[in-house]
Amino acid sequence: MFRSQLEREALIRKFQAQYGSGIVINSFFVENTFKQFKVDYIIVNNDALSSEQLTEQSAAVLNALTGGASVKELEVTYQGIVSINSFAQPDYQDFLAFDEAIRDQLATTDLNMYLDPYCEASACFIIRVLDSKVKPKPDDYNEKNYATSLKETLQQQAFQKRINDVFDAHPIAVYDSVLKAIYYKSQGRLLESLNSYQELLSLNPSDPAPHFFRAEIFVQQEDVDAALDELEKGVLKVQMVPDTAFAELHIFYADLLIEKKRRKDAFSQYELAFNLVQQNMEYLKLLRERYKQHSFNDQIRKFDDRIAVLELEKQEQDKLSQKDLEAILDSADKDVVSPDVSKSVDSTVTDIDN
Repeated sequence: MFRSQLEREALIRKFQAQYGSGIVINSFFVENTFKQFKVDYIIVNNDALSSEQLTEQSAAVLNALTGGASVKELEVTYQGIVSINSFAQPDYQDFLAFDEAIRDQLATTDLNMYLDPYCEASACFIIRVLDSKVKPKPDDYNEKNYATSLKETLQQQAFQKRINDVFDAHPIAVYDSVLKAIYYKSQGRLLESLNSYQELLSLNPSDPAPHFFRAEIFVQQEDVDAALDELEKGVLKVQMVPDTAFAELHIFYADLLIEKKRRKDAFSQYELAFNLVQQNMEYLKLLRERYKQHSFNDQIRKFDDRIAVLELEKQEQDKLSQKDLEAILDSADKDVVSPDVSKSVDSTVTDIDN
């Protein structure tokens, strides 16, 4: 638990305000949060397919299901292309337990109808609504207070999802000895946490991460100068051991330098972060917003150019993946003997026997 918390801390900069602001809570949504649904799932997956290809195949499976095809029939039809499995959820699930991508559909779909495929990683899920019911509201229910609390919860979930996504793309190596520092920090015992991070520096003198976390604590204590000293030490270590670099270190340092009106130094740190995220389109877009926010407008073009290159590479990769899919489909077609061919083969065998 503490290890997970530490790893994520490096990513919780000032991104929080950028997520969850688009969440709208209205009476329709509030009422739906008291609904529960009983569903079953059709799972379509193939690790070899791109997300676009898997989505396309899942849409075809959905069309077949709505046309009356059974899961067993589809398992045969799509053998060698995708795997198809099904299972029924025995219990009712709360509306908010479902992914936000399907909640709108869930609230308006009739019973025994299928929702559009919902895809993540290497699998797509086709959900059928079997039944629904409404939970009673508490005796002290107040819609305004409930809606306010609900929005705060959803905003936090959206932010945490963003943190998890970025963390998955940018894991940071940590050590078992950090557990004590994180424990103290989680308890609000900041001085003891600072001391523990200092001990960690003694154990791992080339690691810039403890400086990063000490800087965060100093910011909490409103000691920006001390935080800047820590981040400067961390950046110096990165210069000596480049493999220890992580973009969040430079962004954090740059953010504080901006607060101190040291734009030139801040720009240098943002540039170092830019160099570290060349292959990550999503992170490039986030950093681009930093440049725009701080009026480094003459540098925006390089972000657009790099993002365009990544988009082109993605298109080329998708084309290759499409060719691979077509090869799979061709192979599957060749493995299926048509009725006429089968009849001809049977006739030939009969003639030979005679």
